[in-house]
Amino acid sequence: MDPRIDDPESATLSAGDYPTSLDGLLPAIYFGQSESNLDSGIYLQTAPSTVNYNSIHRHTLSTRTIAHYCRLEQIGEGTYGQVYRAKCLTSTLSCPNGGEVVALKKIKLHHPGYWGIPPTVLREIKILKKLQHKNMVKMYEVVSSKGVEELDWEDEREEEKRKKEIKSKNSNDISTPMPSDNIESMMTGGSKKNDLETKNASTQISSRTDTNAKKKRRDAMSDVEKLRESYKGNLFLVLEYISHDLTGLLDMAIKFNDIQIKSIIKQLLEVLEFMHLRNYVHRDLKTSNVLITDRYEVKLADFGLARSLESSFNGRVGNNDFISNEGDFTNKVITLWYRPPELLLGETKYGTAVDIWSAGCIFAEIILGRPIFTGKTDMDQLKLIFDLIGTPNEKSWEGYRDLKLIRTGEVTIDKQRRPKLREKYGSRIQPAAALSLFEKLLELDPKKRFTASRALEHRYFQSEPVAPADPRDLGTINVGGDESGYHEFQTKKRRREAKAVAKVAEEESKSRGEIGEKQKEAFDRAYRDHLSKKTKLPLGVSD
Repeated sequence: MDPRIDDPESATLSAGDYPTSLDGLLPAIYFGQSESNLDSGIYLQTAPSTVNYNSIHRHTLSTRTIAHYCRLEQIGEGTYGQVYRAKCLTSTLSCPNGGEVVALKKIKLHHPGYWGIPPTVLREIKILKKLQHKNMVKMYEVVSSKGVEELDWEDEREEEKRKKEIKSKNSNDISTPMPSDNIESMMTGGSKKNDLETKNASTQISSRTDTNAKKKRRDAMSDVEKLRESYKGNLFLVLEYISHDLTGLLDMAIKFNDIQIKSIIKQLLEVLEFMHLRNYVHRDLKTSNVLITDRYEVKLADFGLARSLESSFNGRVGNNDFISNEGDFTNKVITLWYRPPELLLGETKYGTAVDIWSAGCIFAEIILGRPIFTGKTDMDQLKLIFDLIGTPNEKSWEGYRDLKLIRTGEVTIDKQRRPKLREKYGSRIQPAAALSLFEKLLELDPKKRFTASRALEHRYFQSEPVAPADPRDLGTINVGGDESGYHEFQTKKRRREAKAVAKVAEEESKSRGEIGEKQKEAFDRAYRDHLSKKTKLPLGVSD
């Protein structure tokens, strides 16, 4: 089971047991179990062998599949599959007029680490069905590739099959033309015919041996394993398509002005306020999960690690991954650069304050144009935080010595370090109200950290220029050289392309006898020129 998952929303599903429409989603995914049973800790990690897959997954004319969509390009990639920009081919709930663009999030149901729908995906589906907000990405429906596997051309099984075919072909190409067979035959006095007969007999024996071995393996498989082996098809979440994510825009050195930054962080805090007031915590805030439309509208995405903080979720039984009777959560959440100090120090009793720290890191990243804490390990991340924010003491963080890693001596604070935030970034994080808000979002003590509601009342949002009520009034983000937009997956690819072009320019500079700084200048110039061709605005400029 995924160690990051800690509630019964992580119940796994069998490969065949998923709904064909969003309306019937929740009742179907639990093999008919009530949610009250799941909330009391009853869950299934593997499909029962008695499940009738034919009756559960009836592939009728009404079943919706990926045949209703045409994939245009890949825009993302994760643990469980890829994300695509796609076009509707028919009129549906997600495409009332037909031809609209959506995002297809592929979930591979055959994965080395699990079988069925991954726990994080199940969690995301439930939360997107339960919570709707203008700044949350919408989920329209869930479709499959069962019955239309030929359209699922990135299928994991097909990819493995393709690799085996290439490997087999390469092996045959190497062995077939060997002239040494004839030479060996002549040296041993054998004939070509005898060699051929021997080879054919050997092949037949080998073939029979392979067949028998496969049959033995097949007979030894359990009913569940046989179902898994024979199953075909994957799951696709049909989501609202958003042109960009913050990582993609920042990767391309896009600069936002003061009012644009204020609008973006305000919208992020508003959706966090919505979630937190309903006792949900996201637990995976980072710039790549903050999507932005061409009209500056923020859409929070990826709710796979989100969970409810309701007391009814406490008191799980039997599995260490679930919340303990004391209400503990896992601290193996949130990407390292955005993870708050309490989690880094082993805290398992936490709440919505963990999201606020992440929001503060995102706020700084938008202003500075780069992440503020870029640790390589947990301890490295803690050091970077303490170097900038200062080390904790009983005055700044009451009770910090009770945190697990401090208490056990795994982390020791040898000397006190004073805060250097204003000294280091005071001139760059402007206006002064922005720096003040930043400090409140990055309080070491989670009890002192601002809530989303309180942050929205901060003078930063009241001072001029005031963010418009409708972010579309800010105009258009007109940076894409094509329709694909800027997402982290895409900008990484573009940067790799730019780097390859720049390396050629560097080699040309070297061939001209230029050395040192001249070569570096040639590299940098070619790199930036290539990226600039991909945008409608010069790098570092925003409209």
